Amino acid sequence: MQVSGNSGSSLDFGSFTVTEAVFDYSGPSPTIVSLSISFELHANYGTQIFGIANYNYAPAGPAILDTIMESNTQLIANRSALAERWKKTKLENIALLLRAAIEAHGRVGLMLNVRRADLDKILALLPALQRPTISSLSDQDWVAVNTIIEERTVRDLIPKVKAAGGQGIVEYPLNKIVI
Repeated sequence: MQVSGNSGSSLDFGSFTVTEAVFDYSGPSPTIVSLSISFELHANYGTQIFGIANYNYAPAGPAILDTIMESNTQLIANRSALAERWKKTKLENIALLLRAAIEAHGRVGLMLNVRRADLDKILALLPALQRPTISSLSDQDWVAVNTIIEERTVRDLIPKVKAAGGQGIVEYPLNKIVI
C-alpha cells in the first residue's frame, strides 16, 4: 500500500488495515492520498472507484460513499496523577485546550468594516456565538464587526454582507474557542 502526501511524494505506510479491509482484494491494493487530516482512497478496477473516509475537504468534492470508522477525542488520566495538585492542574489545562480545539472545528472568524448607518442590516445577517463584537474606528461614521460563524455558511453569507454595506471583509481560520 502507498500513501501520497500533498507534496506528491509517495511513502510506504504499511498499517491501514481497517481501510484496506473495505476493499475487495481480488483487485489491486488501494492507494491512500493524504488530504490534510482526511484520507481519500481509491483503487483502479478498469474505471476509477472512489471511497472517501472522513472526507470534509470541499463541498464540491467527492461524495462520502461509506464510513469506515468513527472516532472521538478522549483524555485519559491515571487516578494517582489526579491526586497530585500540579498534575491535576496540567490535565485540566490540556482538557480545556482540547475542548477549545473541538469547539473551533467547523467555524471561522469573520471581520469587516461597516458604516454605522448600515450596522443594523449587517447585524441581522450575522449569527454569533453570543453577540458580534463591535469596535469604533478612527472615523466615527464607521465600526469594525468581528464574529464567529459556521464555516459552511460563509460562502453564502459574504455576498449578503457585502450587499448590505460591509467592506474590508476578512475570513480567518480558528484554532481554539474557549467558552
